[in-house]
Amino acid sequence: MGQQISSDACGMERRIRTVAGSYLDLEKHVCQANEWARLCPIPKTLQLRFRILLNEDEWSQECLPFIWELHDVVKIEAKTLRRYDESTVAEPRPLSVDQFYRIYCFLSDINDCSVAATQSIIADTHEDDAECQICMDQVKQVVLPCAHSFCQSCFHTWNAQNTTCPICRRDIPCALDDEVWQLTSWDQQDHAAHVIDLVARVYEVFDTKQHR
Repeated sequence: MGQQISSDACGMERRIRTVAGSYLDLEKHVCQANEWARLCPIPKTLQLRFRILLNEDEWSQECLPFIWELHDVVKIEAKTLRRYDESTVAEPRPLSVDQFYRIYCFLSDINDCSVAATQSIIADTHEDDAECQICMDQVKQVVLPCAHSFCQSCFHTWNAQNTTCPICRRDIPCALDDEVWQLTSWDQQDHAAHVIDLVARVYEVFDTKQHR
């Protein structure tokens, strides 16, 4: 269990290093986080909002692009608002840049999950689009580089004697495992459970005291 937590923490650190950039990037990411928080489906009555706090007493605006990552130069204020009137629920919380980016990454995942759930609902209303293009019966499970997709049974039966796509006849590379994608299927309950878990992680970071 401890090893899993350590692995997750290392993965988050790597992700933050990849996402975080310049001070201008931080400004853009704060705006993006506010949009994702607004679109976040839960809690239904509350949302988070962020803004940058600057220690302007010690540093001039011109210096920020160079020293913004120094401790206590820049903080992110996070507050909880009621959605219906945008009134503040509690005292705003100051976050470190690292804490903000943890929340930013979780909000990004929540947004991706919500988009995927919406696409899944749309796909359910177009069942014909989900059917194998060979048997027209089973659900698509395999996607080729040419974007044509089939159920596993039909594809493997075809591929046993052919090296091209059944539809467009494009060659299928020998390194099949690297060129064929397996489709995964999450139902709405899976998406909802994952979003709830991610939101819990957001508020876990939100409620964590800053490291001095």
